[in-house]
Amino acid sequence: MIYEFIFTQKAEFSISLLTKVCKVPRSSYYDWARSREAIARRREADNLLKDQILVVYKKSRNNYGVPKITEVLRSSGVHISRKKVANLMVDLGMRGACGRKKIKTTRRDKLASPSPDLVN
Repeated sequence: MIYEFIFTQKAEFSISLLTKVCKVPRSSYYDWARSREAIARRREADNLLKDQILVVYKKSRNNYGVPKITEVLRSSGVHISRKKVANLMVDLGMRGACGRKKIKTTRRDKLASPSPDLVN
């Protein structure tokens, strides 16, 4: 909150004066400002990655999941981890299609008589 105030007032006053008045170290303000810039850069990079993920997902007709999208992105030269792809896909609300079929392994014998009800 103090750093936000300093940030908004730095056009009118020097940063060293503002940090002295607010009784905060000047280095702490600069650390805060750098982290703010880093967050903005990371958010911008994430948006670019989301666009790339969306392109791969649409090309696969909404079938590819995290492992396959990660593989495609890495083969195109993007350095990214599976967890990063998974988190960005969650942000986008995307899920891969499950290709397994539901198979029943037990079949009921239609000619057999049902077991007696021993409880009631």
